[in-house]
Amino acid sequence: MKDFRELCKAAHQTAVDHGWWKEAPSTETIICDIHGSIAGAWREHKQWGLDKDAMVGVQLDEFGTLKPDGLAVELADVVIRLMDWCGHEGWTLTWPDHDNPWTYWDTFPANIQGIFSLLGPMVECGTQTDDLLDAVVGLAAVHDIPLEQAIHEKMAYNETRPRSRC
Repeated sequence: MKDFRELCKAAHQTAVDHGWWKEAPSTETIICDIHGSIAGAWREHKQWGLDKDAMVGVQLDEFGTLKPDGLAVELADVVIRLMDWCGHEGWTLTWPDHDNPWTYWDTFPANIQGIFSLLGPMVECGTQTDDLLDAVVGLAAVHDIPLEQAIHEKMAYNETRPRSRC
């Protein structure tokens, strides 16, 4: 992804501008929010499967604004939360650059379970952010999920929200 470091800075700055870091959330809260986005991707998959028309859609948010929605957007939320957290902590997050995307299992559910398994060690020491990013990017690549498009759309939406958490 082009300019990933700039996107990381922008994701964190948007969160700061919208009050997310006024009272810094605990590591456990951040992990729970990431968990929620992964679970959201699983819910979208259960409802729509890998239907390309349901990957990136819109719905009305609580303010009556059209909000990006869908499986790709839920995975984008995972990435955006990681970018924001790393920005807050001063950690460098690196977009995976390889020809063989991450995948340990054959099915979408098994890959989601593998992604969930990375969260435990993150709670203990706040590490493995690159592993989680690699897993999400790999899952998107294997299943032809338009992750980069969803990241850009969700970040643009987040800039317009009164308070942004992702």
